[in-house]
Amino acid sequence: TDADNLLEAVNDWDETLISTKTVLDLVLIKTFLDRVYTKINLLRKQQPIQDEIHRIILCFEEVQKDDEFKSIIQCFESCSKLLSSIKRVYMDLTNKEQSKRRRIFDIVQKVCFGFVRLPVNTHGRIEHRFDVFIKEQAMYYADLNELCDRARLIEYSSNSTSKMKKDSEHEIRELRLFVGMVAVIEAILTNLTSLNMTGHPFVLDFLLPKTEFTCIAGNYQKLSEFSSSLEELLTDWEKNLRSMYQQNIDLTYFSNQQIWTVEDYLYNQASASDDNPGYHLLNFIDIEPRQIETKFLTKRSEQPNERLKNIARILAVQRAKQTKPIEVNNLPLNKILVVETSYEGILRGILSLFQFTKDQPQVHHIFYCSDTTSWTEMRAFAYRCFYSQGVLHQLIRPELLSALVQDQFTRCLHKLVKEQPKRLFRLGIVTTASTAHLQLVNGLKALQIASTIQDQYLLDKIALQEVIKELIKGNSTLVTSHIAGLGKSTYIRDEIQRNRKLYIKFSISGSINVDTLAERLRTLGKKMTSADVALHIDIGVVDNIQQLNELLYCLLLFRSFRLGQEAAYIPANIPIYIELDSSPHSLTAHAKIIVLQFLPCHHIETMNLDQLKVANMASIQLVANYLQAIDDRTIITQTIGKNNITQLDAKKCIALLQKHFLKEKNKDYVTWTQLSIFISVYESLFDGFSLCGHFIVEMMKEVNNTQLRINILQTLLQSSDQFTSLSVESVRKNQRSTNEDQVAFSDAIVRWDKSEPFTVVFSDSHDPLFVYKTVDSV
Repeated sequence: TDADNLLEAVNDWDETLISTKTVLDLVLIKTFLDRVYTKINLLRKQQPIQDEIHRIILCFEEVQKDDEFKSIIQCFESCSKLLSSIKRVYMDLTNKEQSKRRRIFDIVQKVCFGFVRLPVNTHGRIEHRFDVFIKEQAMYYADLNELCDRARLIEYSSNSTSKMKKDSEHEIRELRLFVGMVAVIEAILTNLTSLNMTGHPFVLDFLLPKTEFTCIAGNYQKLSEFSSSLEELLTDWEKNLRSMYQQNIDLTYFSNQQIWTVEDYLYNQASASDDNPGYHLLNFIDIEPRQIETKFLTKRSEQPNERLKNIARILAVQRAKQTKPIEVNNLPLNKILVVETSYEGILRGILSLFQFTKDQPQVHHIFYCSDTTSWTEMRAFAYRCFYSQGVLHQLIRPELLSALVQDQFTRCLHKLVKEQPKRLFRLGIVTTASTAHLQLVNGLKALQIASTIQDQYLLDKIALQEVIKELIKGNSTLVTSHIAGLGKSTYIRDEIQRNRKLYIKFSISGSINVDTLAERLRTLGKKMTSADVALHIDIGVVDNIQQLNELLYCLLLFRSFRLGQEAAYIPANIPIYIELDSSPHSLTAHAKIIVLQFLPCHHIETMNLDQLKVANMASIQLVANYLQAIDDRTIITQTIGKNNITQLDAKKCIALLQKHFLKEKNKDYVTWTQLSIFISVYESLFDGFSLCGHFIVEMMKEVNNTQLRINILQTLLQSSDQFTSLSVESVRKNQRSTNEDQVAFSDAIVRWDKSEPFTVVFSDSHDPLFVYKTVDSV
């Protein structure tokens, strides 16, 4: 009703002057007047009214006696003051409704539209979704759906009103036509999405500008026919796809248009590079792309079903070459094995199931569920598992699936088992939820072939370490330190150079998206084609530590992963170095990544100054020359600048830095970062000193004060702790202290009252600026 719409508008529009109480008062006034009019009409029917004004007043007075209307006078007063505002809001609502009505009727009368595929940013990654687009009015499905809701409301209001109808029968018919057209569009969008997810190759042919539709005078027959043909096409395609799944389970690994990505790669293999998605998909399912002989590639057919059979044949031939027939005689009676564990125990559960069934661990035998996993993907997994000739396939964290998808999966597996009860298959389920409350597990228990593996039967720590060690093959190394700045990256770079390999760095931090990471890793494919490269994975602070955990153990154990839609592969002969961020938060989070606990680890406890590289390092040489001249006091009579420095060997430079940089410092908290700051600051100060006309040797001799040069430089050296240790060490200790023994915040910053009484800096024009802490320090 109008009152309901007005009340909704007042609640939604913060800028209106009308309160909710005002609208309720207005509703009460309307109810009051309706009762008065009803009473007057009743009196008129009973007898002619004499002295009508007096009788009308009596009707008002009688109705007002009702307890509901005792405050009706105050309602009139409050509403009268805001009558203009109420009228304005009501007119806005009326105009908006009329505008929507007009747009609906315009669309029904004449419109031209088509279907498009639009990019959508989902969690930082661009995905494509189907939509309808009306060019003349720049409208999409969301706009049509909103108009459809309005059309239903108008139709309902018209049908439920016994008074004079505002809408003619013709308008009601057009509203119904519009609702019907939007329903057809919705069905088409659903079928287009399903066709695309199941991999039909010609979905894009149904989109603009190749295909357009019209609605003229309510006639959208072509659209309805297209919807029917699309539904038939989807039915036939899915029927053929399920048939092909039974013959070749390799097809079940591909969703959306991935099968045709693989086809394009195979037919263009000669020119394709190793960053091609098809190359990584084939490696993910353990098919070596380079071994597929081109003589098996027949001419591409124009028929989708024939193209699908051709790809299935190529994959089947290559699979038969690479693998031996699997013995399925000694399968256990329980075909479905369930492991209930914690987040940290997922890897242990996965490897335990492979050990329990004596299957070789394979990454493509593991399917990771997420809240975006579709029924199409789960149906493919069900066929893959059921027709794998007894190979164990594992479903990880099915509790993330929607209730509908879980129900569809269990019904699908029930149907397959019922149709072929003697077929042998194995399914492993690893869940972090209670199996007693997990819909999917409870549904599968009805098959009476499911059992739960207790924790004591899973791999213990020693056995788990042996399995991981065998899978890693000693080709991965973890590099850690208790604080940042101890040279982890430098160590990794030096190790890679020492092994004469090409250095490649890959960083992971922040809010990660597994598909984005896979795409980034694929771009390194061209560089990782040979064994002469090594990969440095630098892990910073990561939001989703569980996803990082899954990515790392897939990459390190299997050298491939596909946790979403995108796959990435790294050759097994490429060494991988893992560097972990050293912040306290990261160290706690990384403890949850179980695979890292079993990697060979190089831990850097303290900074090793003996590793300092001084060759061709002008800044270090300048600072070392000055430190030596200060020590032997030759700085009094010798001018040292960038143009006349003496090249000192590494041993001498290190000895000088140990004396002046490391003095009175806690070596547990000394870092290369601090040394870099020390070198940079003193390079600037010493260079400014050498260029300053006030301190040149000749000037000092003229004023007979040669001692001033060394006094100033020694004072500068005494100030080194102010920018290389005071705050750094305190902050480090504070980060790692317990709640009972925290360092005061004031001790974690550089404080003026604890700074040196005097120092000197140099301006851009090389003039000295003397800085005194207090007047007494002058």
